[in-house]
Amino acid sequence: MTLSGFTTISVLLAVHLGGFAMWSGLLLGLLLAGPGPGAVAIRRQLDAAVPFMAVTLATGWALAFAEQGPPEHWNWTVNAMQALGIVMAAVLLVARFGALFLWEETDSGPDEEAKAAAYRRLARLFAADLAISGVILAVAVAGRYG
Repeated sequence: MTLSGFTTISVLLAVHLGGFAMWSGLLLGLLLAGPGPGAVAIRRQLDAAVPFMAVTLATGWALAFAEQGPPEHWNWTVNAMQALGIVMAAVLLVARFGALFLWEETDSGPDEEAKAAAYRRLARLFAADLAISGVILAVAVAGRYG
């Protein structure tokens, strides 16, 4: 590998890991904060997570092509990370463009039970995304060092 190839892969990997850390970190922050910050703050944090999701997916594909060539040469860990990353992105988008709206509808109303149920639905999506990110991390470690 040439120095420029090594530099390219290193930069891609740094951006990829940073995006993954931000994406997962924002979701962890939302899960730990609970419903207290309110719908507006949660919407802002989810809006911040979406670009990190896109960067993480794009750099993941770029890394796969740069390191291993065409898809037929990718090992199982790259395929698993790509598939799980797409699932994780879909869950984030459902949380942002689906479940958040349901919670916002109940957040301003007087029914505390409906508010709590709507937030629990949103929190389950955050927890699912974090669980998927843990599996992705385990697969990444297995692919790099296993």
